Amino acid sequence: MIQAVVADGSQKHITDRVFQLWVNDLQDLAYYIDDVLDDVDTKALRRKLNNDAHASTNIGNVLKFFPKCCTNFSPLNVLYGQQMSSKLQEITNKLHDLVDQKNDLGLTVNVERTSIKAAWPVLKT
Repeated sequence: MIQAVVADGSQKHITDRVFQLWVNDLQDLAYYIDDVLDDVDTKALRRKLNNDAHASTNIGNVLKFFPKCCTNFSPLNVLYGQQMSSKLQEITNKLHDLVDQKNDLGLTVNVERTSIKAAWPVLKT
């Protein structure tokens, strides 16, 4: 959908600075989202490695009698959850702002153009 909106801007020959700033803000947000997802993935991998390490110790033998929700509780996990919640709220707010700006620029989702382009076969040379 993002590509369709950018295609609409190109089709309307919107080359002014405001459109370029909007595209830059959109790209910055995409990079930020990617960073947040990488952070979540790293945290999940770290948690798995820690769980695997605990499973082979005496602590792991004791912890297996507790529900999993109780063994992962720590102030750091709560803090991380709050940080992630804050980041997700920030992403949501920025997305709403970008949609409002898109509407102010008069951009629409140009689905026809992107679907036609995707339907064309790729010629190999």
